[in-house]
Amino acid sequence: MAPSAALVMPKVGASGHVEVDSDTRIYYEVYGAAGARGPLVLVHGSACALPFCADLYTALVKAGFKVLTYDARGLGRSTCARRLLTSSAMAGDMLAVVDSVLGPESRFVAAGYSLGGMIIQEAMHRLAKEGRASRLLGAYLMATSAGHRFRPLPWRRERQAHRQTAPMMYRDDTDLENVFVKGPLSDYIFSTAWLDTFPGSPLIPPPALAPTPAPAASAAASASAVAEGAAPSAATAPTAPAAAAAASASSAAAAAPAPATSAAAGGRTRRAILNDRFRAHWREMSAWEIKYMDYVVAQVGGEGGDEGVCFDTQGEAGGRGAVDYVVAQLTAYKGHFLGPRRAALIRRSGVRVRVCVAPSDAIFPRADQQALAASLGATAVEVVGGHCDATQLDGAEAVAADIAAAFGGAK
Repeated sequence: MAPSAALVMPKVGASGHVEVDSDTRIYYEVYGAAGARGPLVLVHGSACALPFCADLYTALVKAGFKVLTYDARGLGRSTCARRLLTSSAMAGDMLAVVDSVLGPESRFVAAGYSLGGMIIQEAMHRLAKEGRASRLLGAYLMATSAGHRFRPLPWRRERQAHRQTAPMMYRDDTDLENVFVKGPLSDYIFSTAWLDTFPGSPLIPPPALAPTPAPAASAAASASAVAEGAAPSAATAPTAPAAAAAASASSAAAAAPAPATSAAAGGRTRRAILNDRFRAHWREMSAWEIKYMDYVVAQVGGEGGDEGVCFDTQGEAGGRGAVDYVVAQLTAYKGHFLGPRRAALIRRSGVRVRVCVAPSDAIFPRADQQALAASLGATAVEVVGGHCDATQLDGAEAVAADIAAAFGGAK
């Protein structure tokens, strides 16, 4: 069956809000039935609403997991106070949801990508520090890093985030076309080589596969050549801080979908499928829509750069608009730093950690992701190439299979 551009969420088993504090309510949903696998808590990246990861939820449920996920504070159906966010504060939200929904002594697998991976790092440290690391059956970190010791000051982080956010926000469908479909955003959050090949072809295409759509026959031939033993480049070889990583990466590759012809994919590249999906559902999937706001971007002081952007924002009744919440989340990831001492505490706690390195990630360099795995004594694998490839189509299916292989038997 050809992959569909439709946004299909799994059946919701339970949903509601968790009161974290007097002005923060976190909306959550639970999918799948309690069974032999899980429960698994999935923490999404910045600026995403729950439906963005619909394919990943569905694949995890099919793999037998009971999945708990939630809207980050300020996004989707969650509320937030007017204040900056940190990865530590957001880890508190995650644990509050877990304790309320699954129980304060529950045991679970935690999985997250991008900022979600940083939030899980903070949660792992908090549980290890409190002597409760045994609650974690495992942690799966995708396309993320440990951050950096030398970080911009808080006010500078916020201005950097403002400057980066404004050009990416949409007001309407025309903006979507200019920013995502025709513009830079899709090739920033996904691997270009992955986008421009067909579903079922290699998830981390070797350089020989051109990053532009090929005619149906030649695309199928390219996929078949790779399937029949074309040697992968060094850039796609699995890397890990431990010797076991190579075997783990091989098992992950074996679990990935077999290459398919362009005809089996309906003659459409992943880019064409995702473009249609975003056109139809972008307001549900992301927080990049400008809501309740008028904003003015002006150059002030200095010679541009981080100090050259200010925003005049007006939300409903003095409230915050989408730009503010997206900026708050980007500020949280810019301020994150796990550090060697905290990483060592997690390592000593005995939590099993698996890091899914995205070698083509435009946000977190491959070396940073590998350094995170090394600091945690984690197994590192390369299952998908780009920053968000793990959340969509066959990328989601391959990652769900890898999570199931790594933690499916954990109880």
